[in-house]
Amino acid sequence: MTLEPLIAADLEKILEIENRCFSEPYSRELWEEELKLDVAHPFVLKKDNQIVAYLDFWAIRGEAQLIKIAVDPVFQRQGLGAYLLRAFEEKCREQKVDEILLEVRPSNQSAIALYKKMGFEKVRVRKKYYSDNQEDAWEMTKRLY
Repeated sequence: MTLEPLIAADLEKILEIENRCFSEPYSRELWEEELKLDVAHPFVLKKDNQIVAYLDFWAIRGEAQLIKIAVDPVFQRQGLGAYLLRAFEEKCREQKVDEILLEVRPSNQSAIALYKKMGFEKVRVRKKYYSDNQEDAWEMTKRLY
């Protein structure tokens, strides 16, 4: 497996995975804007030269915000999410990040279980955070140092 920076040529596959994994998928335009941001760090995970997962985070002044993480449903339950999160932490350490933040839907129990396994803790609830169904979000954090 290889972790590589996301490039424009990867967007078709990213959009396919995005549409299979999220009720509110990012558009091509949003991803194109993400590629232009200095604070954004999008990566793809390739297995046998095929994109199977991706992760995007922002790093600003010692904090990192996990923006997106997704594993193609065909490749889920193979440890790729944990692999990506470990790689994410390493990238954060390279960026001198002290703390990682993320939001997750309470209904996404498999993601919550993974985040807890990786050392994230729930710190608060954001009421009616998600616009598609008004579901709350759990904010979770992990201190690196």
